[in-house]
Amino acid sequence: MTGEKEPEGTAVICLSCAIFRDVLPRLTHPFPGPINLRFFNSMLHMDPDRMKAELFPAIRREGATRKVVVGYGDCHPDPAYQEKRIADSIAARGRE
Repeated sequence: MTGEKEPEGTAVICLSCAIFRDVLPRLTHPFPGPINLRFFNSMLHMDPDRMKAELFPAIRREGATRKVVVGYGDCHPDPAYQEKRIADSIAARGRE
């Protein structure tokens, strides 16, 4: 996992595949205040047991003090594809 400097007073954290590193910081989000982004090595997709071993404890640890958003899904090396998929997903959740 590679961490970013965490903004003060962050009530929400997004734990994400590093393939979204260039896209997620540019998206708006529905949460008040800043959102912290933490990225996990994209090669974890190749080893689901290792992904589970790294991601689940982070979800439990971070979820004890704030809301957790997990940014995993259909990974793709094309940033435009990633951006559209993430934006579509956020828009769909906003309509629920």
